[in-house]
Amino acid sequence: MRIEWYKSRCARAYLRIKELKAALEDAQAEAHAAGRCNPLSLIPTDAMLAEIAIRGGPAAELAAAGLLALRKTADYDDGLSRDRYFPLGLASYAQMLHVKSERLLSFARSSREALNEPVMDTLHDLINYASFAADWMRRKA
Repeated sequence: MRIEWYKSRCARAYLRIKELKAALEDAQAEAHAAGRCNPLSLIPTDAMLAEIAIRGGPAAELAAAGLLALRKTADYDDGLSRDRYFPLGLASYAQMLHVKSERLLSFARSSREALNEPVMDTLHDLINYASFAADWMRRKA
């Protein structure tokens, strides 16, 4: 049973590597033809994040949070900037980080499982709100 799982996992990984290699070769050819030197700029953000998520570790959690942000942004995409949802600038982001931190502390104090939003969702939300705040600060600088 374990061997079959391993073979299946290896086969999927091999196919994914072939797909990524082909995508990179296409991106390199297109970048070269357009006079650009960075072929990674041609790979969609969600594809890059998905690849990083597969690799595991802390970077995978950052990628998972990024993919979540891309999905959720589509829900709010009305052509307006995120600033509309955070009208007080850094104070708005700090408030959301506080709310999510309090939720995480609530999980830590409780011995029961979360019913509606898993702890991982809260952790990914914290990553995203922090990145939104950093983006806001960079744009305002």
